Amino acid sequence: MDRLCAEALRDYQRALFGLERHDLTPTLLHPEMTAPRNLFETSSLFPMLDQPKPQHSYIGLIAMAILSSPEKKMVLSEVYEWIMIHYPYFRTRGSGWRNSIRHNLSLNDCFVKAGRAANGKGHYWAVHPACLRDFERGDFRRRRAQRKVSGK
Repeated sequence: MDRLCAEALRDYQRALFGLERHDLTPTLLHPEMTAPRNLFETSSLFPMLDQPKPQHSYIGLIAMAILSSPEKKMVLSEVYEWIMIHYPYFRTRGSGWRNSIRHNLSLNDCFVKAGRAANGKGHYWAVHPACLRDFERGDFRRRRAQRKVSGK
């Protein structure tokens, strides 16, 4: 059984880190990860699956990602990447969370398109100026951005 667990861990590491078979040596294996206490205990073999779900809403995650950029704007793929780097929980989840990110960017007034991406594929996304102060303070409650309407 120990051999099977070690092989499963190596397969997991290869998939997660893009390592080749020859890159994985027994020294990479943590002793506690080579033998679970029972057949049903896999958390020690797959630590990424144990990551807690972030307490922030999708709006909060998107806002934190965008505001972390020096230009205060990001393309969709950069938002995904930032979220996966800062919240490993999402690395092992399916595509549902990505759909939620796209949905929130498109339907919440607090996010606006900020021009075409440099490569011509997609748009930059930014925080609406009316929401900027609240987001910078960490207040990510959903609200409508107060858009100025020009009078006639």
